[in-house]
Amino acid sequence: MSAKAHHTILTELSAFSRGLVDPRGRTSRTGLVIYVLAATGLANATLWLIKDVWEFSLATPDTYSLILMGMLIIVPMIRRCHDFGNAGWIALVAPATLCLKAYGTYLWETGQSLSPGLDYPLNAVALGLVVAFWVIFFWPPKQEQNRFGPIPHSRLRRAAA
Repeated sequence: MSAKAHHTILTELSAFSRGLVDPRGRTSRTGLVIYVLAATGLANATLWLIKDVWEFSLATPDTYSLILMGMLIIVPMIRRCHDFGNAGWIALVAPATLCLKAYGTYLWETGQSLSPGLDYPLNAVALGLVVAFWVIFFWPPKQEQNRFGPIPHSRLRRAAA
């Protein structure tokens, strides 16, 4: 591998990791998909690695995985909201949705629910949050620079541009 290719890969990884922790800037829809997939993989891998070491006293690793994934996608969701010109507060629908899903899984695992998921008032709330997530995802971006930064450039760097 050439030095230039090595430098390019490190630059892209640095930009990607910065997008996980720095809420400033914008993230495209493609970048959000990449972040959600990475968060899913990271949450599942982390809990798979520690499941034999750590005693899960309250729930199974699946419940904790949903909560961890919700925490990992907060910043990319904020950056996605910035892409279409809104403040990031509405991005809290993603972790709220996953936490409600985790709560429903916990209820089922502990025998407090007859089926996996949530009962009436909470399942309506969860459905509303899922719809809000998809609205955030499919909302068209601003095609010019806005108060949150320039249009995300390079296909690989859009996630952290």
